Parts: sequence; C-alpha cells; structure tokens
Amino acid sequence: MKKIRKFALIFVFSQLLSSVFAVTRGGQDLILCGHWVYSALLSLEMEMGRVTFSDQAPISINELKTYLEDIDYERLSEPGKKQYDRIIEYIEEKNWSWNAGIFSIGVEPSANLELYYKSEEDTPWVYDYTKRQSIIDMPIKIGLADYCSVYMGLTLSQSYYARYSTDNYVNQIFVNDAFDPALTHENYLSAGYLWDNGVGINLRTGVGTQSTGHSLMPSIIMSEYMTDTPYVNLRIFSPVFNYNFNVTQFTRETYLYTHRIETRFFKKIQFSFIEGVLPYSSFDLRFVNPFAIFHGYGLFNEYHEDCSSYFGFKISYVPVKYLRLYTLYSQNEHTMSSEGSGEPEGTGFQAGIESYLPSKNGYFHFGAEFYYTNPYLFIKQSPNVSFAKVFTEMIEGTGNYYQWMGNPLGPDSLAFQIAAGYEVPDKWSVDLAYNFAAKGEFAGTRIFDSDHANWQKSDLSFDETVWPYKDPDNTLKAPHGVVEYVNSITVKGTYKPADYLSFMVQPSYVFMFNHNHVKNQSRHGFEIAFSVKTQFTKISKKEFSSESLFKDGKEK
Repeated sequence: MKKIRKFALIFVFSQLLSSVFAVTRGGQDLILCGHWVYSALLSLEMEMGRVTFSDQAPISINELKTYLEDIDYERLSEPGKKQYDRIIEYIEEKNWSWNAGIFSIGVEPSANLELYYKSEEDTPWVYDYTKRQSIIDMPIKIGLADYCSVYMGLTLSQSYYARYSTDNYVNQIFVNDAFDPALTHENYLSAGYLWDNGVGINLRTGVGTQSTGHSLMPSIIMSEYMTDTPYVNLRIFSPVFNYNFNVTQFTRETYLYTHRIETRFFKKIQFSFIEGVLPYSSFDLRFVNPFAIFHGYGLFNEYHEDCSSYFGFKISYVPVKYLRLYTLYSQNEHTMSSEGSGEPEGTGFQAGIESYLPSKNGYFHFGAEFYYTNPYLFIKQSPNVSFAKVFTEMIEGTGNYYQWMGNPLGPDSLAFQIAAGYEVPDKWSVDLAYNFAAKGEFAGTRIFDSDHANWQKSDLSFDETVWPYKDPDNTLKAPHGVVEYVNSITVKGTYKPADYLSFMVQPSYVFMFNHNHVKNQSRHGFEIAFSVKTQFTKISKKEFSSESLFKDGKEK
C-alpha cells in the first residue's frame, strides 16, 4: 500500500512539473506605485522632448506599451537605448507558472534583508514605512492572456508598529508585534483590452496604493503614502486623451468619487482636470455617472456638513529636450457666491523642475520642487469628510493610524527639495537630496492627536462635528503657530552585480528646530538603512518548462 501511495505521489508531482512554464507578463498586469519603470520611462520621454500620461500609478502593461510606441528608439542616446531595452525586458520577464493555454497561475518570489539604525528616537525615519521591504515577497498571479489578471501580493512583512519603532534594527517578523498578520497589501483584479491604434480600456478593483502626478516629493493630489486603500478604477487611455473614474474608500462610510480628464497638446503639454466629492454616507450610484458634474447636485443642501468636494489639476510641460516643468494643485472646498458664506477653502500646490541628461553610460538627474498648503487643506469640520484614511492594526494596543490622501506633510506646511544623482541603468546609481519643511501646528497628522480630542477615532468612523480650530474669520496663514523646522540630507546608493541580486545603502542626517512645536527645543540624529534583495526567478536563465526538464540536451 505504501508503495502505491509513493508511486501516486511521484506521478502527481511529475505531472505538475511537466506543465510548468515560464510565462511573460500579461497585458492587464499592473505596475505598482514606486516601481523603477516610471522614472525610467520619464527619462526616455524627456530625452524625446515630449510628455505622455505615465505620471500616475498603477498603470497596466498594455498602457505602458502605448506610451513606449511614442518613443523613437533610433533617436535615443546609448543610455536611452539601454533604458528602453530594460523596460522591454521587464515586460517580457518570465515568472514561475503553471500554464494551460491562455490561462496561467504564477509566482514571482523574492527575499529582502534590511538593516536599520537611528541614533535619535525623536527624529522621523527618512527610510520610512513606504520604502521598507518585506523579508519575503511571494506575489501570486492568475492570468487570462492579455485580457484579465488577478493579483495577490502575499508578503511576510513587518507591522506598521514595528516600522515606526526606533529600536527596530532588521526587517525580521519573529518577535511580538513585529509580524504583520494582514499578509497582503496589494491585491487587484484587472481586466481590459488594447486596440491596434494604442487605444485601450482597463477596469480594475482592488486594495493598495495609488498616485497621481510624478514629483520629487509625494504628490499633493494622491500619493503612495495612503496605503491599503480599497478602490475601483475605470481607465480609458490613448496617446492623446485619457479618461479616469475612481472610487476610493477611506472608512466604512466614506467614499471619495473622482473623475479625471487628461489631454496632451503638441506632445509637449499634458493637462489633467480632476473633480471629486466625498459624502459621509453609504455608497451612492449617482456619483458613478462618468460625466456628471458633482457640484451641480447641490449636495450641501442634502448632506449639509456631511459632505466635502474636491478639485485639482496637474500640468506637465517639456519645453525642450531633457527638461520638464510641472505643477500639481489640490483644493477641497469651493464656495460659489450664490451659496453665501461658506467654510474655509483648503488649497495647496506643488511645483517643480527636473532634468534627465544622458552622459556616457548613464543619466544625470537634477530636480527642485516647492510645496505649499494652507491650514485647511484636506481638513473639514468633521473627520468624517476630511481626506484621510484611518485604520487600526490587528495588534492589540498599537493605536490608530492616519494617512492623508496626498503628501504626508498634509495641511499647514511649506517645503522644498533639491536633488541630484547619476544612474547607469540596471547597474548602479547614487542620489543626493536635501529636504526642508516648515510645519505649522496642523501639519502631518497632529490634528488627530490627543490635543484635539473631538477628532479621536472611536470606531471605524467618527461621531463629532467640530472644527479643529477657532478661526471664525478663516484668516490663518501657513505655517501657523509655533512652526517646527525639519531638515534632512540623504544619500542613496544602489548596486546590482547580477540580474537577481541588488544592494542598497541609504544614510541620512536629520536636524529639527522647535521640535514638536515647542520653542527652542531641537533634535538631531543620524540614520542608515541597508538592503539586499534576491529575485529567485532571475537566478536561472533557463526556461523552466516540460521540454527543458525532459530533453536530452542534444541539438537536432
């Protein structure tokens, strides 16, 4: 009997092995926020002296192909051609999968070892929770050719509590409160189609991060600092015009509905207009109307104080090759003259200039960016309709976490960044950045702390309807109160000795004045992060298939 069971196991295992194939990425696979492909494609666009709609994430592989069609390979410099080839290699990269015609199930495992150190517990991490890697990544994907992809980003990673902790020196998950039981932070179902003329459609639903606008600092519109957020997104794309409809869920009863129209003029200027509404209510089908004008619904008469509106735009302009100018604008309240006296208008903008210059084997990158928000951006009279995601981990006693939908500086801030670097594509890079931030008393997520008790989260939603400030004339100017000044200098180096192996080191120095908004209280400290990443699917160049497993190796 034991021999029969042993034979059966061997037979089943051999059948599984005989169906293993290496499968390339599907057309509906999404390129997640923060991926190197976005900056690589931007460098190619600037070398061509043009813009596309690639300054948002995630986009699908099919959409990426549309934008690559706009790049003339023969006109690129040598590093530009290497960058282009690198993107093509990524698209054609093969995972480990079981393949049955157009249907496949695959994995793309990797391991990351990270070490951290910070000398001053009161200074914020520069290598923060958005940059830290899981010790094990095991994304699982189900594909239906280029028509549909289902993705589960299975990870063994640290909890938010551990990522914020000062005495956390390695990305281990084996001590109490270090392990994140959520296991997945990026999941989606993505379906769509691409026509021959570069026009395509994509519909996706999932949980994860989204960003709008390519900037040095996190986007003021929507950034990767708002994590694990449920969404539904419809995207119609082409080389000259895009339409985007999005529903993002902040809490159990808070949905942000936005639609965005994007167009490109003369291949030099890209303009995007965004309108949104945030009612504190159950899901409302009225706002799923693709071309509705939300402000025309008169929602404030219906919802009164339980509703907020949103308006934004972004402009990207490439006047000459190698140079890009851009602006991002956010506004979460607008009162028309016919509506009488209203609540304060929350406004903010981001503006920058950057350049990618090809030189020998790589690119020089230079950039400068300015950020400003008034004290009311993202803030409404109630947390219910403020533009923040609120969540609690599955770890007892770790408290609540708050994330603004845009830049984590949030309201009441003035900041700028100056950056420079050099990269040899797929080999090594070095980057230097200086950051300055002047933070008013509503900056960051201070508005949710114990000094504003009416804004504390008691369940999965809020009950209070109280302005977090006493300013009847709406006259506060940012940054207001006792201003905290934060400076940081960061150097980041990467090295890739092999396709499957990469190293990263990032030392930083942070110095703060009026720490925690207390006059003449200063803090300063050094931090360093080190990372080693191994991508197992790239270790062997041989295709893992039934043919390669059983052939005798002789050429016919």
